[in-house]
Amino acid sequence: MRNGLLKAAVVTALAAGTVLVTQASAAGAVKPGQSVNPYSPQNGFSYRHGVIPTIPVHAKMQQWERSQ
Repeated sequence: MRNGLLKAAVVTALAAGTVLVTQASAAGAVKPGQSVNPYSPQNGFSYRHGVIPTIPVHAKMQQWERSQ
């Protein structure tokens, strides 16, 4: 049973990590004419690839996105 729980935890962690990386990659892609989210940790730092914001910063980013 313990081995099964460990496998489930690993699969869940990998799935969650994949979702976060996918979201971070999609969020980092700026198209011409599209404004950059001022709350993004990548804003102003072109060398930051695949950045993941903290929970409070992510909330600010979402609020900014909704206002656009």
